[in-house]
Amino acid sequence: PPHKRVDKDILTFPAPAKIEGRRVTFVDGTTFEADVLVYATGYCQRFPFLEPVSCPPPAAGGAGEAGGWRGGSGARGEEDPLPSEHFIVSAEEPTLAFLGFVRPNVGAIPPMSELQVLWWIEKLRGRIAAGHAPPSYGLLGKKLVYGVDYGNYMHQLAAEFGAVPSLWSLARRPRVLVAYCLGQAYVSFFRLQGPFASQEAWEVAATELYAPVLRRGIATNLVFLAVMLVFGSMSAALCAAEAVLALPRAAVRLAAAVPRRLLAARRHRD
Repeated sequence: PPHKRVDKDILTFPAPAKIEGRRVTFVDGTTFEADVLVYATGYCQRFPFLEPVSCPPPAAGGAGEAGGWRGGSGARGEEDPLPSEHFIVSAEEPTLAFLGFVRPNVGAIPPMSELQVLWWIEKLRGRIAAGHAPPSYGLLGKKLVYGVDYGNYMHQLAAEFGAVPSLWSLARRPRVLVAYCLGQAYVSFFRLQGPFASQEAWEVAATELYAPVLRRGIATNLVFLAVMLVFGSMSAALCAAEAVLALPRAAVRLAAAVPRRLLAARRHRD
């Protein structure tokens, strides 16, 4: 039989007041006969099946960190916390991983979950070095405790197990370089080198991931390059300023350390 033509108009209504069968009555008195009702109520993050030691209660008053776990309030009130190490694992439970709970500002959760799995595998293998750089991917504000900057989060995870490709390695495949610089932080880019490297990832990057950049057009890509140039220059200037401001403190620490080392050497000779 021929397909029935569907009206794709989107109708807006105020909040629903009551539901009687298929009829929905809204607060302004209007009604609507619905074929399907979808209750998009969301959920509250709870882990009642975990031992209390592995899932301490949320910090009082919203966001906070206790015992290596980071808790806060979600859209529906207090929620059980997540481990503070990239919201994946805690030192007390390294074999228990929380995958897919972070929320990106843009981008999708599945590729983030895939990279979390790769990071966790290396963590279990003991190949994630301690003392890595503190997270810089958190979003401003306290509305979304587990909100992260998508690209920053992906790169920081990948950097900890040596999977971030260098520009020199990308230069041997210009299409891959263009796709990496002007595209999203796809998982395939973090399989170009490192423990999970594969030749198939290079082919995917040079074809499937390069194609969207090409379809975007010259004008849009030039805008992207201009934005990168502006913010890259700002970042470079701030890094230089931070280095200059840190010089006096480094000089003071060095000046204080030299007499101690000389004294230690003299005592050793004596």
